[in-house]
Amino acid sequence: MRRLLGPLLALLLSTCLPSGAALSLFVRTTWLSNVTGDVEPRDWRAWFDLVARGRAEGPSSPYYVEELALQNTACCESHAVGSYKALGCLGPKCSDLGLAPDTLLTEELDQMSAYFHLFDRVYVGTTTWQDWDGANATSTKLYAQRQADIGRRFMDRYGHLAEGPGAEAEFAWYLTDEGNLVTMGTDEATAAKYGAFVGESMEALTAVRPLPFLWSPYNGHGTVNASTRALQKEGLEKMLCKLPHPLAMHFQDCLGQSVSFDFPFSYNYSAALTCEGDTVPTYQLLRDVQAACPHVLREVKVNAELFAERLAPGTGSRGEDNGANIVNADPREVASRLACYEQHGVPVGACWALNHWHSLWSFANSTVYSPY
Repeated sequence: MRRLLGPLLALLLSTCLPSGAALSLFVRTTWLSNVTGDVEPRDWRAWFDLVARGRAEGPSSPYYVEELALQNTACCESHAVGSYKALGCLGPKCSDLGLAPDTLLTEELDQMSAYFHLFDRVYVGTTTWQDWDGANATSTKLYAQRQADIGRRFMDRYGHLAEGPGAEAEFAWYLTDEGNLVTMGTDEATAAKYGAFVGESMEALTAVRPLPFLWSPYNGHGTVNASTRALQKEGLEKMLCKLPHPLAMHFQDCLGQSVSFDFPFSYNYSAALTCEGDTVPTYQLLRDVQAACPHVLREVKVNAELFAERLAPGTGSRGEDNGANIVNADPREVASRLACYEQHGVPVGACWALNHWHSLWSFANSTVYSPY
């Protein structure tokens, strides 16, 4: 019986994925950086070992993963030492690692690159747009150049893995910084800012190596009414259809960011976004935009967030640097959500994130012990 219990949750979750498709996963490279203050688990090789099992078993395996997206490949330095702000630096900062700003994380990437062959494609992110809230023409161009510099160093070191008849990997670009799909569609200034960011980033990275692009903006913070949806569609069409290169969009469903958790094992979904009320309408809206410019918006999928947030004690605020914690989502809710996406024909793309996927898909393996 113990042998059967291990994969039960994985089988339940896998049967809820869209027919004939497997999900893809994000990873944050700095999770491999072993420094004080970064509390991510250190058994990261187990995450990739489970992916390897899925690859060995084939596409019907509950552990089969298609693509990997590297959220970042370089450290950054935008806040005080020891501060881990989600929209600033991603996990331990350069100063925490004893590195200069925008240093390529070669120690971590050298180890992770041994697993690139397990994926159909590896999307390469760079670093965050630290001046996003005060963006102007100069800072946007500087960020595009920062991305290109990091991307060039990545390709100089790892590009050979995608070359020749014995290529071990296929690379593409990931645009690391995110954005709110509602405000981008309804506010002209925001649309102009992000249109410039995406377009100039594309041009700068294409000059390094012409590859496909992935972006993962988020699905707003609340349910959107019909009139706002119409305005959003018009604004996103204007912004996206004039991009210089094709783009895959795997939008965040915000079913992790809008959920709260507390001990003992209490998930609060009362204020959360929902599959039918939020994700499905956004997917349909983006498909309408895609119909207007299929040569640009080449793919639309959902980033099914596999986490929840334990709010900061006292303040009840969200974040990564204020006492709040990121935890695994409720596995029952994840299974229900993925079933809803299948029912409505919403394909699942790159999900946040590899560590949560490993915990959820191997949940029973970690909680059933021998001898029993």
